[in-house]
Amino acid sequence: MELFDPHEPWDPPLELKEQYNPGYEGQEIIDPVPSEVEGYLTPEEIANVRALYAGEVSFVDRWIGRLPGAEAGKRRQALVRLSDIAPTICDAAGVAPMPNIHGTSLLPLVRGEVASVRDYAISGIHCLSAAIREGKWSLLLPGADGHELYDRESDPCEQVNLIERYPDEARRLEGQFRRELEALE
Repeated sequence: MELFDPHEPWDPPLELKEQYNPGYEGQEIIDPVPSEVEGYLTPEEIANVRALYAGEVSFVDRWIGRLPGAEAGKRRQALVRLSDIAPTICDAAGVAPMPNIHGTSLLPLVRGEVASVRDYAISGIHCLSAAIREGKWSLLLPGADGHELYDRESDPCEQVNLIERYPDEARRLEGQFRRELEALE
């Protein structure tokens, strides 16, 4: 699942930041320059920025975990989408889902009643870039150098682009991506 937060400014509760960088007494840089800038931050400040980010991730995880009543930090391998959050909140609150919503409640998944709620996950539709994930495959549309295809089982950090080796998988996933978008109209 993809959520907007954690994004800058990174200002988690103190106990969560302290968990990752205890005792830091320097300047809190909650909105750092998002690029390589030689000499911009000291090593201590870099360590603290990373701690702020990690604290923000933990903060989001804590509250998302409380919302569907999940065990904090428990991971599921199922594919989900940001659009699943609103139906999950409605389901948890016992209210009817909103009309024309494109998501699915994740409560059955969280409760362990089902192993998955969807076969594909689409994320990151921003400035004409997106990703579709299915099982072991991840297709970025467009990636830095055009479309990019990754095998997340053997390459979870998505470092080796396999688009030229598996063009049929890329076309299949792109077709599914287009069908998913057309279904939203």
